[in-house]
Amino acid sequence: MGGAGPATDSGTPAGTGGGTAGVGGTGSGGAPGGAGGSNQCADGMKNGAETDLDCGGGTCDKCDVNKACSSDGDCKTGSCSRLFCALVSGPPNWLSGPPLNYGRGVATVGLATSGGTSVLFAQGGRDDGDSSDPALNSYELLYLDRQPVAWIVVTPTSTVGSGAPATDANGDLLLFGETSTWRFSSSGAWTTLSTAMPTPRSSCAAAAAANGLIYVMGGDSSSGVTGVLEAYDPSVGKWTTGLAAMPTPRDSFAATVGADGQIYAIGGSGGAVEAYNVTTGQWSTRSALPDEELSLSAANAADGRIYAIGGVPNEINAYSTVTNRWTPVTPLSDSRTGVGAVVAPDGHLYAIGGTTNVELTGEPLVQIYGPAVTVTPQQGAPGGSVTVSGSNFAADATVGVYFGSVTGSPVASGTTDRTGTLNASITLTVPSLAAGAQTITVMDDRSQYPITIAFRVQ
Repeated sequence: MGGAGPATDSGTPAGTGGGTAGVGGTGSGGAPGGAGGSNQCADGMKNGAETDLDCGGGTCDKCDVNKACSSDGDCKTGSCSRLFCALVSGPPNWLSGPPLNYGRGVATVGLATSGGTSVLFAQGGRDDGDSSDPALNSYELLYLDRQPVAWIVVTPTSTVGSGAPATDANGDLLLFGETSTWRFSSSGAWTTLSTAMPTPRSSCAAAAAANGLIYVMGGDSSSGVTGVLEAYDPSVGKWTTGLAAMPTPRDSFAATVGADGQIYAIGGSGGAVEAYNVTTGQWSTRSALPDEELSLSAANAADGRIYAIGGVPNEINAYSTVTNRWTPVTPLSDSRTGVGAVVAPDGHLYAIGGTTNVELTGEPLVQIYGPAVTVTPQQGAPGGSVTVSGSNFAADATVGVYFGSVTGSPVASGTTDRTGTLNASITLTVPSLAAGAQTITVMDDRSQYPITIAFRVQ
């Protein structure tokens, strides 16, 4: 999601030529630094005091994200976490978003983007299943393209779907329940699909892969907790069975597709993390969560990392598929579990609902991760001026503004203060682009978390 996310797994956003996010980095393989101009820093070897190939150690250029380090000073982002250069967090912090109308203690959330409309979906109620809770008989929608941005409660007059959520290639939200599969479109229409999961189960997880298939794994079946894996093809409405089972059978876990295209099953019993390669059909064991986490959600965010959110205990960690390591991220405002996580088309990561006590009603809280950016105006002709303002970037960072994806040099840049707020608004000139819908992407060089704003060239 987010459209213009950087390819952080390679250590450098796509097309920046080795610099940090295209906003002033020289690249770890560039001109030698320190050491009197020694060629050591450009010899293609890790030698001397270097912490990684031709970077770090105080004598060469600072290292990109995911490169080895021994201290913060070795990294372009200024953050060395568990011996690897990492993106920074705190700021960005979690900001308050539009609250739900009802507390939703075990939140099922998803995104529908069909028909040019983007809508967030939230469903769920009390963890103890109190039938008097109105949240149990309703769901809520947040239309991101409408004003005011507020959740709308929908109390259906007929049965609607529930289950593990995943968004298909057409932008429809699919919900995989124990005995039924449902489709929800951004128009508000529900459809019961003709085929349900071949292995009926609840508390499973689902993830949509780049090959167009949706993989549903794990859960509680009639024979107990399972690791079964089955794939659904929305284009033909058929299931594939007999796939390699998840090595660790589990429920109350999360699944998402990583930046490397593999499907990650995260949490549940023992905090295990396992990745499924959709090309080879094989599972591999990855670095476990720092703590065993139950009832959590996961999302592949705009910075290319997988965020594990809202489990027990209340911790948020972000995973790099390159380093196979988890890095702590700024926590939510309270110790909620059962939180739903979803990434909006502009790149913002939403943490929705959850509960601080499974014996009480859920929380209506919604929090949003990522920079808060305003572009004024959001349309203009080539040669016209546009102003970008914003906050909740990384502190003491350089912010770049790009038309389209984060490639090449920014069209304009600015800096942030210690709170992550731009020291001054950034003014840029609309380049010579074809008339029609375009995007503006804004990203700082320390968190490298891109936010995309719609812009229309006149």
